[in-house]
Amino acid sequence: MPRLSTPTILRAYQQDPLLPLLLRECRTIDSARNELRWLRQHALDLIIQNEPHHPEAPQPTSPAPNPPRKNAAIRKGWRRTLREFCHARSRGTPLQYLLGDQPFGDLTILCKRGVLIPRNDTETFTYAAASQILQHASKDNKLKPNTTTANNPITTPPQSPLRILDLCTGTGCIALLLHTLLSRAYRTNPNPRPLKILGLDNNPLALRLAYRNLMHNLALRTLPPSAPSDIEFHLADVLSTAATNPDKTPTQKVPSIETLLQRIPAFCPPSTPDSSQEKTNGARVDVIISNPPYISARALVDGTTARSVRVYEPLAALVPPLSLSGGLEGGRAEDVFYARIVGLVKEVGARMVLLECGDYAQGERVVQLCRLMVVGPEAGMGREWEVKIWEEDEGSDRDVEGSKEGACLVVLKRVGSQ
Repeated sequence: MPRLSTPTILRAYQQDPLLPLLLRECRTIDSARNELRWLRQHALDLIIQNEPHHPEAPQPTSPAPNPPRKNAAIRKGWRRTLREFCHARSRGTPLQYLLGDQPFGDLTILCKRGVLIPRNDTETFTYAAASQILQHASKDNKLKPNTTTANNPITTPPQSPLRILDLCTGTGCIALLLHTLLSRAYRTNPNPRPLKILGLDNNPLALRLAYRNLMHNLALRTLPPSAPSDIEFHLADVLSTAATNPDKTPTQKVPSIETLLQRIPAFCPPSTPDSSQEKTNGARVDVIISNPPYISARALVDGTTARSVRVYEPLAALVPPLSLSGGLEGGRAEDVFYARIVGLVKEVGARMVLLECGDYAQGERVVQLCRLMVVGPEAGMGREWEVKIWEEDEGSDRDVEGSKEGACLVVLKRVGSQ
C-alpha cells in the first residue's frame, strides 16, 4: 500500500483534525470525509439513545421510548466518542463494526465482530440470483409461481414450497434479501406459492445475529410479515458428511447438512409414488445459494486481503479449514466448499445452484468443477444442465473465456421443465 503524501495529510487536517486518522484506511480525502460524517452521526445517535438529556446532544422531538442506560463511554460526550471511533478506524476496525450495521438492498443488516460483514458484491449477486430464479422459473415448472389470478378462478392444487438453501449464511443477509425480492413475485396472486428459505452456518454467533436481523428488519417493515414463518436459521456443518465423519459421537452437536435437512419438515416431504421424481436421500431442495469461505491461506497473508479484513473479520468465514481442504483431490484448497456444495445437487434434487466466487479465475475453476460433477455425461445425472458465469453488464450469463477482475457469480441450472 503506497504511503500517503504529506500535502494530502495537511489538506485533510485543515478540513478537520480527525480526517488524517481516517485516511489510513480510506486513502482518499473524499472517502475519509464520508466516513467522518457517518461516524459523527452515529456518535450523536448514541447520545440521543443513551443520554437524551445530555447538554451536548441534540434534543429529540419526542421522548425516548426507553429509560436512558448507564453507559460511561457515552456520558463522555459525542465528541469524545467520535474521537474514539476515528482512532479505532485508524487501527483498521471495519466501519460496519463501528456503526453496527450495513445497508443491504432495502434491508439494514446488523453487524457484529465475529461475523463476516456483507459485501457490496454479495448484494449485487443476491439481486442477480433472484432474477435468475425468476427467469428460470418461466422455463421450469417446478420453480415457477402459481399462475392463478382473480380473473381466472380455476384453482390449482396447492404447490409444494419453493425450497431455498442458503449455506454459510452468516448475518443472514442473502436469505433475507432473497425472501424480500422473491415474495414480490411468488405472493402476488390469490393462490400464492409458499417460500421456504433455510440458512445454515456452523457459527452460533452468526445464527443469533441472523435471527436478530430477521426481527430487526421485520420491525423496520423492510421484510414481508410472512418472513418469520418462511425463513429459518439452523446450526450445521457444511463440510461434514457421514463419509468424512464416520466416528461422530452424540456429543458433537453440529449436524451435517443431510442430517439437518431430515429434521426440517418443509425440506424433507413425504415420498410420492411419482416415478419421475429423482432418487434422493429424502431431502428436497430447489435452489442452493452460497457465499462460502473462498480465500486461500496464501492470499490471506500476501497483501491481497485488506488489513481490516485479515485482522478483524473471522478467519473461519474467509479461509476454508486447512484440515479438511486436502480432501479435494486434484483441486485447490480454497475451492473445497464448492466441491462439497456441487456434490449436494444430486442428493437433494436441486434445480439451480448459485455460488459467489472470489475472482473470475476461481469462478472458471468452479465452472469446470460443475461440468465434471453435474453437467458432463460422465456425471450420470441423466438430464441436461448448463453452467456459466453471470455477467452484470450484459444482464445475462457469459462463457468462461476471457478474463475479468473482481468477484463473480457462477450459475448452475437444469435446462427443461420436467
